[in-house]
Amino acid sequence: GKCRIGIHVADVASRVPAGSALFGWAKLRASSAYHHGPHADSDEGGGSVPMLPPTLAHGALSLAENQPRPAVTVWLDVEDGKVVRRSHARTLITNKCATTYSAFGSDVFPRFARARVLLQQLAGTDAAEELVAWTMIEYNSYLASAMAEAAKLGTAAAGLLRVQDDPDKAATYQAISVANLAQQGHARLGLSLYSHMSSPIRRFADLYNQHVLFGSIRALQIAHPVLGVVEGASEGGAEMDADGLAAMNARCDEVKRYHSVSDAMSLAYACRGKPRSFFTSVEGSDDGKSLVVYTASRRVRVQLRDTYFAAAIAAHLAQGFEGQVELCGVLKSGRTQLRVRIPGVTELAPRREILGVDDMGGFGHDGPRDAVAAEAMGTEAAGGRGGAEEFWEEEDFNVPTGDGGVLIQPVEDFDDAVEIAGNVMGYPIDDFQRRSLAVILKKESDLLAMAPTGSGKTAVALLAILQAFARGKRAIYTSPIKALSNQKYAEFKEWFRTKGVNGEVSLLTGDIKIRAPPGTKNELMICTSEILRNKLVKSLSGQPGAEAGGMNMEDPDLERLGCVVSDEVHYINDPERGAVWEETIVHLPQSVQLVALSATLRSPQDFVDWIASARGRPGEVVRRTDRHVPLYVGGLSYTPDPADSEFVALFETHGDRAGTFDQSKFKALFPTAEDVARQREETKAANIANNQMRTGRNAELAANAEVRRGGPPPKGGGGGGG
Repeated sequence: GKCRIGIHVADVASRVPAGSALFGWAKLRASSAYHHGPHADSDEGGGSVPMLPPTLAHGALSLAENQPRPAVTVWLDVEDGKVVRRSHARTLITNKCATTYSAFGSDVFPRFARARVLLQQLAGTDAAEELVAWTMIEYNSYLASAMAEAAKLGTAAAGLLRVQDDPDKAATYQAISVANLAQQGHARLGLSLYSHMSSPIRRFADLYNQHVLFGSIRALQIAHPVLGVVEGASEGGAEMDADGLAAMNARCDEVKRYHSVSDAMSLAYACRGKPRSFFTSVEGSDDGKSLVVYTASRRVRVQLRDTYFAAAIAAHLAQGFEGQVELCGVLKSGRTQLRVRIPGVTELAPRREILGVDDMGGFGHDGPRDAVAAEAMGTEAAGGRGGAEEFWEEEDFNVPTGDGGVLIQPVEDFDDAVEIAGNVMGYPIDDFQRRSLAVILKKESDLLAMAPTGSGKTAVALLAILQAFARGKRAIYTSPIKALSNQKYAEFKEWFRTKGVNGEVSLLTGDIKIRAPPGTKNELMICTSEILRNKLVKSLSGQPGAEAGGMNMEDPDLERLGCVVSDEVHYINDPERGAVWEETIVHLPQSVQLVALSATLRSPQDFVDWIASARGRPGEVVRRTDRHVPLYVGGLSYTPDPADSEFVALFETHGDRAGTFDQSKFKALFPTAEDVARQREETKAANIANNQMRTGRNAELAANAEVRRGGPPPKGGGGGGG
């Protein structure tokens, strides 16, 4: 038959006048900011920073249970299962039965069951969340049409529509334009007009639209540096200007980014102790850069950035996926971040023993290689079509490289290698780099390249890495500290990109694991020295037949290894950590070329001789002493105001006095031992004199005080004679 459904939203505009201080407060924030707390998928631990003061937002301005409250109501007249009329009015309602999604979806309460059945017929869906969403869309779309009709008649200011012309792009707020209403629809919702009106407590656009709807605001009446307004406007329909709208949209984007980060972190935190499994759906984006994972209470956008199986996941899930998904939280770079594992995707990869995946489809020795960084999504991702079968063809792993002969095939002729290296580097290599390249071309020889800071050692490392690629091998670059590993990762990644090198860079530290795609032929792995040592020791341990020239390749990172670049190799002299470098050199397979870099190693030839005896293969030293980066040793001159001090150079590596220590400046800047002793004596004598003067003065003051109290005058002074 017939019935009427009322959709009630708190009438905040009747309580917060336009132009009031509270209205300005709302404009400043534009939107509320919520977080879910550590229990991301429960009702515990969450919180919010409301657009309006919390005591009002959660109290007097809300539709609290059993409290009469003013509301803006949209009435839906239903006949024979269809909405035939819509209208709106200001009402006064009392919420007699507050509920939740779970309670509304339950059959325990008959009242809810009858309402739910009716809404299911109208909305064509069953889930409680989707039913409520349908009512909000009905509410917002109808009132958007009402504001548009008022704008056509010129009886109200232009309200704010939520406009989206492309379903793959974010929606924005736009002022109603009578001339362009046909272009102000919402593509994803499939609506010709749509506004935000259902949450005036948490969105400024909703509060503003309530005022526009009932004519209580004809123009924005208060100027604000964030949103901007039309100042001095009459009551006749002035609109928020373009700058103001842009500022409000920007502010809403900031809040959305906050929600994205906080949602991802809270969900990751909830999964840190133990991974959580969901039977859910997953979609891939058209560009293959992200996934959308639907959990019980939200949609999570998962970025495919540093994932070992990024291409495989994107291709496999391009049309969507429904099944078991495992989420886990990891601590990375001081922040708890989300990772996801999708069973079945790793099985697509060829040569599973190389990828570190165990027989149960779990993680291998090095952690979750198919893990992905996650952020909570703000907009729905579009699906797409990829080709997993095409991606995993064997020829995809041997894509011919681009220009640059060092990458195409091994080079034996020195002159050819120099020319090719210059082409790849983008400049003619200097004498130090030429001599180093001559050793690198001898794949049976190791190299110790010694040069001051900034004198071309990184270029030597690049030449060695490229030659390893040319030989069909992989390369490892080690550094003594994590920060340097991170820096080198960024440098090599950028260098490969700008030079067109067909290669990938992986990063392994104690905090970060960024993997090249599976099957990468030309891979450079950057790691700390301890990680390489641990991998070598683990591969050799328990293998009685292991020798220096060969090892049981249990660790896939050591397979096809052609070159190891050991930066800052002088750390071998460190009393506490030196053993790391020593064990690395001793356990490194004899077939792997070692390129050691250092600026300050003592007795380099003795060190190379030791390497040769430990590894059973020859080594050579290539050294340069000229320094490209100037070095100055000195101190600051003394002045009463430290800001006026000047640097005094005592020794420098460049300029007219290069290599000469200036003794006269040193004496002027730093006193000798005799000067220090004399100064101490003078200071001591001055302190004694000051103390004596202070003692005498104190005695004089005490005597004068005694006289004032009627006591005898001090001896030797003051009396008259008889």
